[in-house]
This record gives sequence, structure tokens and C-alpha cells, in this order.
Amino acid sequence: MDIDAFLAAHSDNDDNGGWEREAFDNDTTKMIQERHKREFRNFLEEHAKHLVNIEDALDDSLGSNWDFFKEPISLKLSSFESTSILDLVTTDNKVLTKFVAVFATLCNEIALLQEEAQNEYFSALLMYGDSTVQLPLEEGDVQLMFGKLVSLLQRVSIFVDRVNQVVKNALQQLAMMYIGQQQSNTKTTSVLLTTVFRYIGNILATLATLQEIVSSNETLQNHMNQYRRMLRAVRAKPELFNFTSEQLQPFDRLFSRLKGQLFDQVIFQSCIEQNFDDSTVSVSANNILKNYFVKSMTEQLEYYDKILATQADLNHRQEFFGLCCQLILFSSIFQTMSKPLARTFWDVRKKVPAIFMYGTVIISPGEFVLRKIPAIEGVLEKKGLSDLSQRTAELKTLDSTIVAKTAALYHQACVWMASMDSDFHPMTNQSQQRRMQFKFIRQVEYFSDLCLPDFSFGEDAQGIFLAFELRHLATTFINLHSLLGVPVTTSNVRAFFRIVELLKAIELTYFRKSIFVVNLSQLHTQGNIITLLKEMQNIQQSLQRAK
Repeated sequence: MDIDAFLAAHSDNDDNGGWEREAFDNDTTKMIQERHKREFRNFLEEHAKHLVNIEDALDDSLGSNWDFFKEPISLKLSSFESTSILDLVTTDNKVLTKFVAVFATLCNEIALLQEEAQNEYFSALLMYGDSTVQLPLEEGDVQLMFGKLVSLLQRVSIFVDRVNQVVKNALQQLAMMYIGQQQSNTKTTSVLLTTVFRYIGNILATLATLQEIVSSNETLQNHMNQYRRMLRAVRAKPELFNFTSEQLQPFDRLFSRLKGQLFDQVIFQSCIEQNFDDSTVSVSANNILKNYFVKSMTEQLEYYDKILATQADLNHRQEFFGLCCQLILFSSIFQTMSKPLARTFWDVRKKVPAIFMYGTVIISPGEFVLRKIPAIEGVLEKKGLSDLSQRTAELKTLDSTIVAKTAALYHQACVWMASMDSDFHPMTNQSQQRRMQFKFIRQVEYFSDLCLPDFSFGEDAQGIFLAFELRHLATTFINLHSLLGVPVTTSNVRAFFRIVELLKAIELTYFRKSIFVVNLSQLHTQGNIITLLKEMQNIQQSLQRAK
């Protein structure tokens, strides 16, 4: 209702108390009414502003415009690079340009392969047969279901072959780099390419995860066996199916290859046990590469020893499993094991008794390494070989402390969400907006691969750290109970669901502030570019002084 109409309606019904107004009093009454209208209008405007501020402070999605559960579209903020690596790598030193271009291309190829596996293969293979748990299948449905999956399995086979080729090429490139000063005109033996070794470990971890997904899906294994029996029946009497033996042979060879490569649990093993030597380069006999491989893994172990099981532990547990794969690869190639390296690894792996990789895939680093390198038992103390006692003690401690840890994390999450709502809201003062933007940019630098474990962040950027800490607590808790078969108490179940609730609250908080974060993406990119340019200028000046 309009304010004037509201006041007019109420002014007509005013009680005069039995007194009649004289004619000369009309102008005075109108003036009073106009004054009350102005005051009431000002009050409503101020009250509306207060309501808007309260809405912004409490929840930006109270309306229908920003409902998390009704948003079908999300923004993909990953950058798209249209410039090739060869265009980016340009130096006056032709040898350096070749080295950087080769290893940058290999690392980029590995990153693309990891993304392909996670986006296209993991979920499809893990969830295969999930819809058949409740619904009974009729005769022939199993063969039809698995037949639709054959095209995906063929792509997975091509993916595995590609990973094997990339890993082999990366190791051969490293071997050619570390061939010794007497065989090379370029001094490169003092360069430690830890990043390349780390990327190799990550793609090997992807293969190991893929193998665990395939082997853990019992429905997939059973359907494959039934499909194979069907092929045997068709091969026995192809004329009944309007086929000839010649027409069936190509598909029969393809299926046999898929079964041997993907279903016999040799995906990871076939990669690390392939022949890395050829007529042009020898990897297994390269002692310089061997020494630098050990040095790289030692540096990585020192890094993970500082960061695992701390607040800065984001996805480092999965990367630590990549280091386990590097250790297995080293043992397979050189047929030896460094005792100090093995003992250091065995001490560090105690911080992560079980690693959540994907879906329901849980890997114990100690058991995985012992299964792949049985000879490592000879360099370790026998009393510390079993992970069972260590996992049991870890679970006992976790059961007694999860309620208190969840309560502490709950208070931290509440403080962080209140800080996000108070700091990141629409402001009329542009200087305040710029100040908050640059404050946020400085605090979200954890997205960079250059962050260090002792790097400190502001309270407004603690949401990511809280989310990862909650995730690690939940996955470790539920995975240990699943591995050891220990029932969960009622109080711990409540704490577990409180963790899930906090994770959803953090997600919704970032969703409500997504517009603010999106507007900062360009400024964040520019800030990183400026930092990189400054570092490159410092390197260039150092090189010029060295000349």
C-alpha cells in the first residue's frame, strides 16, 4: 500500500473526541499531516535499509535468486591457455629452451591424463552396477549392460597405454639429462628436477587408483565373466548368431586384451615393470639418475614430514601416495633400495595410516609398499612392519577425541563464517572494497603451487583449510572403522554427521560469496603475474652478475 494512501485512510478515521474543528484550522492540520508523512516515510526507508543489511549479514540467498539447491549452472573458473608451451619457452640459451620445453610438455601431458581419468573413468567404473542392487536383472540384461561398457573399457585401455608411454619417455628424458659431464657438452648434472619426479609419481598413483577401482567392483568382475562365457558360446556356434569365425576374431582379440590389461590387476605393475631401456638410452644402468632419484625422494619425504597431519595438509596425502609409487618404481628399475630412504619413509607413513583416494578406494601406504616391494622388509625393523597395531592405536585415539575435535572445529567454522559475512558484503565505499579485495588476494595465495608449509594465512581464507581438516578427520575416522571392522558408537556418529554438516555449511558460504570471489579472479591473476615477473627479473639480474 502506498504511504500517502495509508496515511489518508487512517486520517479519515481519526477520532476527534467530540470536538469540532473550526474552518481556519484546516491549513494547520494539513501541515501537521505532511510532517508526519515525511517522518513516517523516512522511518520506513531507514527500516528498509536496516532489513537489507540484516539480510546481507545473515544470508545472501534468502531470496529465490541465489538458492544453492536450485542453481543448475555453475561457473567454471579454470583458465584456458591458447598459447603453446613452445611459444612460452623462449630463452637465449637453445639447450635450456629444449630442456624446459620437453619437461614442461611432459608435466602438462601428465596433468591432462590425470584430469581425464578423474573426470571420465573413475566414476563410471566405480558406480557400474550400482543400479542393479535393488532391481532384479532378467536373462541377458547383464550382457547388454557390459556390452555398453566395452567402448569405455577400450578408451581406458588406450589411456593406460598412453600413460605407460609418457612415463617411459619422461624417465628416458631424465636419463639423457643425467648422462654425466664426460658424455654431454652441457653441465646439467647439478640440476634436481623434483617436480618431474613428483609428476611421475602422481600419474602412477592414478594408475594404482584405477586398478583398485576395477578390482574392488565385484559387480563389474562378475559381469565381465558372464560376458566372457557368452563370447565362448558364440565362438562355439557362430552360425546361430549370423556370424563367422573370421568376423568374430577381431572382437575376440580385443576382449582378451581388455581382460588381460584391466581385469588381471596388472595396470600398475605393467607400467613400472616395462622395459625403460632401448638402443639409444639406458635407464637402469644410469647411476647418476639413480642418485638424483634418491635425492629427490629424500627431499619430498622431508617436505611431507613437515606438512602431513597439520593444518596446511590439503591434498598432500594423495601426493604422498605418489611418493610411495615413486619408491616402488625406483625399486623396480634399479633392483635395489636405499636403507636410509626406506626407514625414513616408514617413519613418515605413520602419520597417514590410511589414504582416501577416490570414492570408496582406501589405500594403506605401508601395506601397499610391502605388497609391491617384499624385499623392503630386509631393511626395516620386523617389529614395525605390521600396520595393524598402529592403525588400531590410531583408531582408539581418534574414537576418544573426535567429539572434542569436532566441537573445536565447529567453533572455528562459526567464527570463519561470521568473518566472511561481515567482511565480504556489498559496500558503498569503493576504497573499502579495494582494501578488502587486496586483503582477500593476499590470503588466497594457497592456490599457488609455490606455497610453503610454514606459510601463514588470514582468518578469512581459513575455509579451505577447515574443509580439508574436516574431510581428513571424517575420511580417516570412517576408513579406519571400515578397515578394522570396529562398530561406531552413537556419540561418534553424531560427531561424524556434525562434520558433514560443517562441510556443507562451508560450501554454502563460499557459494553465497561466489560473486565476490569471481570478481577477484582477474586481480588475483594479475597479482601472480607481477610476482612471477619480479622473480624472473631477479633471476635475470643474478645471471648477468654471474657473467
